[in-house]
Amino acid sequence: MLVRIYVVYMNVFRHIRTNIFGLRQGEFADAVGITQGAVSRLESGDPNPSYNTLISIRKAAASRGVAWDDSYFFDQSGEDVSLERKDSSA
Repeated sequence: MLVRIYVVYMNVFRHIRTNIFGLRQGEFADAVGITQGAVSRLESGDPNPSYNTLISIRKAAASRGVAWDDSYFFDQSGEDVSLERKDSSA
């Protein structure tokens, strides 16, 4: 029997963009006042987002009427662990 474990982690910034704001990358970039490339870098795991970017995300949420909590920057709720089992004796 072959067992594969897949760990899927949704980046915090992707979670904020898709689940909190409900926007595509370009739309989120426009709302926050950064480039789409900057959004892509954040979602690819840029380890050092600027303070100004974090404040801009917070301000964009407020201006759109999105309920905001700074803990979203640290939320790991996108993490999912699943198992795939294949029985080689079948």
